[in-house]
Amino acid sequence: AAAARHGAVGAVARGSADADNVGAAKLYTPVTERVPDPRPGDLLPAYSDEFDGDTVPGSPWQWVRGPAAGVTMTGGALSWPTQNAELFQGTNTASVLLRDAPEGDYTVETKIDFAPAQSSQQAGILLYENDDRYFKMVHSVVPLQRGNGAVVQLSEFAKEGERPTTTPPTAIFNGPMFGGPTADTMWLRLSHHADTANGETEVRAATSRDGAHWVYNGVWTLPAKDRLKIGLVSMNRSGAVARFDYVRTYGG
Repeated sequence: AAAARHGAVGAVARGSADADNVGAAKLYTPVTERVPDPRPGDLLPAYSDEFDGDTVPGSPWQWVRGPAAGVTMTGGALSWPTQNAELFQGTNTASVLLRDAPEGDYTVETKIDFAPAQSSQQAGILLYENDDRYFKMVHSVVPLQRGNGAVVQLSEFAKEGERPTTTPPTAIFNGPMFGGPTADTMWLRLSHHADTANGETEVRAATSRDGAHWVYNGVWTLPAKDRLKIGLVSMNRSGAVARFDYVRTYGG
């Protein structure tokens, strides 16, 4: 094989090669500092609920495809059996319990008691615009790929939104990212940032097993459109019960 002449890049196996206008550029700027974790501000009572009443809350809560069967208030918690229903692309059959969210930046938190045992059972919180545009943080169960029916519990952070590269844009499910370790009692958070400079909505999730020490996920983004709402779900397969102790929203 002929050796490449001065000015050629790389090597050739047969014949020869010429190259010109060769330049160099810095490949990337190294990241040397961790992005700070979200720090919730003051509690916003107008966007929070302690679920300490005797009846399933009404306004300012509202249902999409509800009220869900079996939802009750027991022991200072909203008790919600999982549904045989989905919130996934074109299959939108699950009930969603919604209330308004504040403007700007905020963090939504819930404490949930949930011990799923069968594949696909999941429950948690949403930031929801519609059935095809939302962010979710759920305690979930998925099957192990061993073909023996074994399942594993995990925390799942995902989004659904349109894919802008198609005409018209089609809704796709992105994810999930997997969060910290699970437990029968967990704390879940979604932190919302309005990136007005870039016209985007950014959401970061976090999980905790004690309400004090948090494991943070990455960030999902969507082009900013309509205002999101705070939501709860308990879905995908019946047989488990989620107990939501509260929903608290913090500014900042």
